Amino acid sequence: MERVRAGLRIPYDLNCCLTREAQKRGIAQNALILQILWAWAEQENRELSKSSPQS
Repeated sequence: MERVRAGLRIPYDLNCCLTREAQKRGIAQNALILQILWAWAEQENRELSKSSPQS
């Protein structure tokens, strides 16, 4: 899988929240953000599949 760098400017409070959650799970903050984004993308795809007409 090709990687692309995507710089995010995250508000301080949200960054602290993400850091704490990543530490609780024993993963890097980047890994947590990727998990969140993949879950969102999968949900979006499911919703798009439901709303598109079946052939």
